[in-house]
Amino acid sequence: MGRKGSWQFRQLERERLKKREMNPLWRGVGVILVVIMGAAGYVFSGWFLEQNVANNWIYLPPQLFSPKVPAMLSFLGNGNMLRFAVSLVFVLTAFAILNFVYAIAFPIQPGEFDMPTPKRRPRKRR
Repeated sequence: MGRKGSWQFRQLERERLKKREMNPLWRGVGVILVVIMGAAGYVFSGWFLEQNVANNWIYLPPQLFSPKVPAMLSFLGNGNMLRFAVSLVFVLTAFAILNFVYAIAFPIQPGEFDMPTPKRRPRKRR
């Protein structure tokens, strides 16, 4: 067993690790998707807040549009804090929907270390 067995084990281990390695291209796709979702959330929040003022879908107190912020956070005035909050809700919702679609499209496949589903035993009748 000695030398031959350990060589085969190392070879199988290398192949197993190579299968599990993710293509770097998918990381780039993920980064682009995060940027696109963030930009879409920001655009959507602007549209939503304008339409909300016109159609009164959700009551938003006037204090939310111009909160009292410290001088160093003055960029959050004029409704920007509310716009960021709405865009965050949009991004989280879009991410949840994307994960749900991905889970349906690509279900989890059991790996080599997973146990098979247990077989049900027939009930004993009394």
